[in-house]
Amino acid sequence: MATAMTILISGSTGFIGSAAAHFQSAGHTVLRLSRSPGKGAISWQPIAGRMDALPDHVDAVVHLAGENIFGRWTKRKKERIYASRVHGTTLLVEQIAAMRCKPKALICASP
Repeated sequence: MATAMTILISGSTGFIGSAAAHFQSAGHTVLRLSRSPGKGAISWQPIAGRMDALPDHVDAVVHLAGENIFGRWTKRKKERIYASRVHGTTLLVEQIAAMRCKPKALICASP
């Protein structure tokens, strides 16, 4: 196996994020951002602009969090989809910018 990495995943409980969590079984360290933190999760509230400090070393960030796109796209739903992507990505990028050792990769997707 290649060198083990530390991978930070937002949206790890969602459809795609839960599949991306397989990195752990491959020997990598997986850190999860969660609005409902539990054991091993880093708390974040992207709409409110709050997030626990990130560890000093993360090799890659996979950002998949956002409002579910399924359902009727009302005006309110569109606002939630937009806000979840913009606020979450902004908060995450600001936190990464403050890190002493920056990740080698930032992958963003809007599932």
